[in-house]
Amino acid sequence: FHIKKSCVFNACKYIVVYNVSPFATTEWVETEAMFANDCVPECFHIVDGAGNEIPFEELDRTNKKVYELPDDRFRVIYERMIVKIRMKATLEGFGYKVFRICPCGAQEMKPLIRYENGSLETERVILTINPNGSFNLLDKRNQQLYKNQNVYEYAGDIGNEYNSVVTETVITTEDSKADVSVCMHTYYAEVTIRNEMKIPKNYDRETGLYSGEEILSIETVLRLDYDANGVQISTRFVNNSENYRLRALFNYDCKNTHCTADTPFDMTERSLIHGKEWENPCDD
Repeated sequence: FHIKKSCVFNACKYIVVYNVSPFATTEWVETEAMFANDCVPECFHIVDGAGNEIPFEELDRTNKKVYELPDDRFRVIYERMIVKIRMKATLEGFGYKVFRICPCGAQEMKPLIRYENGSLETERVILTINPNGSFNLLDKRNQQLYKNQNVYEYAGDIGNEYNSVVTETVITTEDSKADVSVCMHTYYAEVTIRNEMKIPKNYDRETGLYSGEEILSIETVLRLDYDANGVQISTRFVNNSENYRLRALFNYDCKNTHCTADTPFDMTERSLIHGKEWENPCDD
């Protein structure tokens, strides 16, 4: 998306969002609106050209010095209030939309996601966090339950950049205890999960033996939007060890023979059953 900075017409501000790709898409985008300090609305809403309200959240308000260079005098310095906004936009390929920021009366927006007994529920899915930091996801439309998703697995690997040689040491977060916190917003919820694994610090490629130990801290953030069909996952950790592989395991209880993979300019179908001459190091 390309966003044109907001401009003022009458009492409203306008934001123009462009989709520079050929595909229709729906995304959350961030932009800024600039108000005179004496004209900052206490509360506002965003609507499209048809008057439909657009999901958004206000992220921040900051006073900022702005400069102008008039033709007949030195530069003029004045202060403006910069309001940072995150909004949801649906656009056709190579299309654009104009949105309005309109003042409104103060109102309290309640979260559109229900949180009860450790589970987050929307109209489409139910997300439950397990004590070890993995999660269960129930698709309410077909009652398909995906259990124990995103278990982390450590394995020593003394191979090279071409071949994987996995050692016998395998450590997972399956039997661990995770630290879980939930942050609720109006249109989405974020779950922060922290796992710790005690792993070997290094494996010797010649002998296959390891030396030292290291605590590997993994932070996972699950994001669930109010109208999403699934969750978004981001993982962060600091690596201080060598010669190992770390996998996130997703147990999908379904037998498939093919998958669809993306390339820079195409989508291709690939077989999940490798040839007899190929020894798959991950086929365990």
